[in-house]
Amino acid sequence: MIHINLQNLSKENLYRKVLQAIEHICEENGIGREFGCISTACQEVVEYLLQRTADFSVTLDVYVESGSMDFSFSAEDPIFHAFEEYGKRENILSALADKMSISSDNKAVTLTFLVKTHPVVTREMTPAEKVHHF
Repeated sequence: MIHINLQNLSKENLYRKVLQAIEHICEENGIGREFGCISTACQEVVEYLLQRTADFSVTLDVYVESGSMDFSFSAEDPIFHAFEEYGKRENILSALADKMSISSDNKAVTLTFLVKTHPVVTREMTPAEKVHHF
């Protein structure tokens, strides 16, 4: 399993950091064909967050396992309380992600994608290398 952790994401760096992480994941796992679907789905979450008037800090945890990838956006405050009610997002996400869930406390949104990964590794990675910080 590979884990990527991005902390303290704000309006200033959210879009760039999330896109960099998705590019890295798709490149490292040989799933470039899935980039558009994954990036569009994550962009829906990013756009929701960027439209907030209040400042925020979000953490993104990405877990890549055999056959699936989870993108979990989380915050200390219940900032996802209106996410499902935000019009088209639920329809778009249900078409792009295999699963979407919002935590019961409205502090996290998780998108799951079922993909067949093909890691591009030329040597065995150490446990420290498997956790990426951007």
